Amino acid sequence: MRLHFFFTFDSNIFLPGRCTDESNQPSGPDNYALEWYGRGSRCFEQASKWEQRTCSTLKQWKRFGAGCYGHRCSDGMVHVVVRNVSMACAQEGQVIDVRLMQDSWLHEGEVGGAGGGLGKEGS
Repeated sequence: MRLHFFFTFDSNIFLPGRCTDESNQPSGPDNYALEWYGRGSRCFEQASKWEQRTCSTLKQWKRFGAGCYGHRCSDGMVHVVVRNVSMACAQEGQVIDVRLMQDSWLHEGEVGGAGGGLGKEGS
């Protein structure tokens, strides 16, 4: 199975990607949405723009819409794995708030949303 996604840039440019292709993995500083590409990765909707913060700097990213993350299905729910942290989705269309530290940056964004980005097992 091939997994593809598109994301928005300035609200009108769409760029393709493939979640299972490890060569698409952004490098450390460019991985603002904490994505993971490789076998077992799946495309999920991103419900908001992503931000990175330190005590003295705020970066607000314009590229968002979909991202690649690990996942597993357990107890009838999808669990999205972001930076090795498993976050359960209890209902279809749920938005998961992500606030995780990496390399002294706080990464903030949302995965899921009204477009069916997350759902119950088998969705």
